[in-house]
Amino acid sequence: MRYRPGQHAWLTLGDTPFSLQQHPFSISSGNHDPRRLEFTIKQSGDFTGYVDADLLERILPPDADDIDYFICGPDPMMDQVERALRQRGAALRRLYSERFDLV
Repeated sequence: MRYRPGQHAWLTLGDTPFSLQQHPFSISSGNHDPRRLEFTIKQSGDFTGYVDADLLERILPPDADDIDYFICGPDPMMDQVERALRQRGAALRRLYSERFDLV
């Protein structure tokens, strides 16, 4: 498998009623050993809290014309994040959203 550090992989962990719920994790291993794949999983990282305007204010740098925003997730979260980014001054042409439903 070919990969680079910083790419994401969607993983389903365990056999639970929520096994349809996949989560993206960052690939952190380099290409020095293609047989080994390592992921970065933060205790207070993805999927452990809400993404809202306060969180974006704390973690994002000031908006600039060279920053693009890629948003994917449940509709309520995406609506909130898109609204917060627009309030921060992000231009619509730099917001890339992917909306989907599980069927």
